[in-house]
Parts: sequence; C-alpha cells; structure tokens
Amino acid sequence: MNNTQTLDTILYSMERLVSGASAGVFVFLTVLINIPLAALIPSSSGHGALAMPLLAPLADFAQVSRASTITAWIMGHGIALMLAPTSVVLVGGLAIAKVGYNTYLRFVWPLLLALFIVSTLMIGAAETFQ
Repeated sequence: MNNTQTLDTILYSMERLVSGASAGVFVFLTVLINIPLAALIPSSSGHGALAMPLLAPLADFAQVSRASTITAWIMGHGIALMLAPTSVVLVGGLAIAKVGYNTYLRFVWPLLLALFIVSTLMIGAAETFQ
C-alpha cells in the first residue's frame, strides 16, 4: 500500500470525512468498520497489520487519542470473533457442542448488540471526558 501510494489516497479521502467528527462518532465508526474487517481477517495480527496503518493517522486527523482508537479496534475485533463464521474457535466450539450456527446467532445477537452499544459508549465517553 505504501509503494503504490494507495494508503495516501485512502487517508486523504477518509481524512476529509473524519476531520470534523466528534470523538464519539469516530470511535463508533472505528468499531463498526472493524467488525466486517475482522470477519474477513480473523487473525488479530493480520487484521492489525491491515487496519492500524489507516486508523492511527485517521485518529490523529480526528484528534482522538491512539489509545482510544486501539481500544475501539480491539472491541470491533472481539465482537466480530464472537459472531463471524470464519472464527475457528467459534465454529469448532459450536461443532463440539453440536449447536447450529443459526441457533447460536439467535441466542447471542442481543448480547453482541449490547456489548457493541456499551463498549462504544464507554470508549466514546472516555475519549470525550479525557
């Protein structure tokens, strides 16, 4: 991404979107964007290698601390791993327990939604009142 200047192009266009955003909105978007990314890339090191070169400069543009950005990234990644069918631990655990993925999703979606809301509010509040 550095050699082809793709990273610079993406950062320039996204910087215009987040430059006027509040810290709470930035944290919300960070968690929301990282959920599908983590579903596609369940490896936390691979996901971090892809997302952090984009998120760290964006956090600087939005004047959000990098600690809050990393916490939001971790929350998005963790929530996705409890949801994504690409997570080996989730699929393996469901197979061992003989629970279908559909049954699991019906049971766990309220918890995941609550985790998403509470974690986003807490990280946003921590960044706002810092």
